[in-house]
Amino acid sequence: MQTLQDMLTVEDFDVSDAFQHSRSTESIKSVASESYMSKLNIAKRRANQQETEVFYFT
Repeated sequence: MQTLQDMLTVEDFDVSDAFQHSRSTESIKSVASESYMSKLNIAKRRANQQETEVFYFT
């Protein structure tokens, strides 16, 4: 059995892309948008895992 914490990887918390040395505001907006989408994907994955655990263990 895998717990939610075990499923999270270092990539889930990788924010290095947000610190690019670029003067382009478009680049900054793109990175912020990608970071937001990444957070949504993480939240969905967590919700799915929790739903699965509740289904099987209750």
